[in-house]
Amino acid sequence: MRNKAYIWLPLAMLIYTVAMALAFKADLLGEKRYFQFYGTLAIQIIVILLLYVFLRKKARLRDSREAADEHYDSDDNKPAE
Repeated sequence: MRNKAYIWLPLAMLIYTVAMALAFKADLLGEKRYFQFYGTLAIQIIVILLLYVFLRKKARLRDSREAADEHYDSDDNKPAE
């Protein structure tokens, strides 16, 4: 798998989520807005996990499609002349 977008994109989003959670934790928890803080954090983590799963599936399908194309284009599949 050449393109590892299914690794670096969710990782970048996770780092951003952690940074924002740390930056706004005191503001939201100080105002007793626990549900907003933890709910938003949970939803973001679920979205990041789903992004990872779908990007990985897309990469696997692309790799299998490229492998099938290589098989069909090989010399073993050419008709004898």
